[in-house]
Amino acid sequence: MERIGYLVFMVGNIIAIFKMSAPEEQLDIFSVWDYLRREPAMLHVLQEYINERMQVEIALQTRLEEAGRRIAELEGRNAQEMDEEPASQEPEWD
Repeated sequence: MERIGYLVFMVGNIIAIFKMSAPEEQLDIFSVWDYLRREPAMLHVLQEYINERMQVEIALQTRLEEAGRRIAELEGRNAQEMDEEPASQEPEWD
């Protein structure tokens, strides 16, 4: 019995849907690989998608690391300011 499988991903604002068929017991990652070897244009689209996703992930990781550095810097400044300005022990009167 043939089984139908779909490979779906998005490149930019284009959604790519690829329909594959294989015997039910053989529809696995190797079926996807065989399909992509037979269809080099589809392999190219998948490579573009993966490259795009990697760029997004790298940008997000870079921003996360920068945010972490800024938070550490602000925490250090706050701790230093608290050490420099001891709280008054006497209440202030209006």
